[in-house]
This record gives sequence, structure tokens and C-alpha cells, in this order.
Amino acid sequence: MSPKGHSARAEDKTDELKQLNRSIFRPVITFNKDAKRAAQEAKLQARYEEDRDEREKAMMGHSRHAKSAWARHYLWSGGR
Repeated sequence: MSPKGHSARAEDKTDELKQLNRSIFRPVITFNKDAKRAAQEAKLQARYEEDRDEREKAMMGHSRHAKSAWARHYLWSGGR
């Protein structure tokens, strides 16, 4: 997982802790919970897609390196 992903999850946990640390006597009034949930879900989906893209880029770079290493070995060994 990328450092960017770790920091984003840490921010989420920090926000969650702040909310939990509020006084139990202080009412939290949320009028539009559906919109808030949808926004949070969209944020998580975007993060997931970004992480997946980073993993795919890493895999592409790795496979390119592996192919070039195989080609060097093949050519050096005389095609055997």
C-alpha cells in the first residue's frame, strides 16, 4: 500500500476518533445522512480505484523488468 493510502486511512481514523471523543451530551444533528453516506462511499471508491491503479502500474513495471531480464538471459545463453 502506498504512503498516500496510509495517510488517507489515518485521516479517516482521526476524524472518527474526533467524533467519538465528543461529549455524549452534545447532540449531533445530521439532516441529510444519505448525502453524507453517499459522499463517503464515493470517497472510498475513488481511493480504492486509485490504489488499484497504483498496483497495476507497479505490476506493469515489474512485468516489463521481468521480460527484459528474460530476453537478456535468452540472448546471452545463445537462444537455449
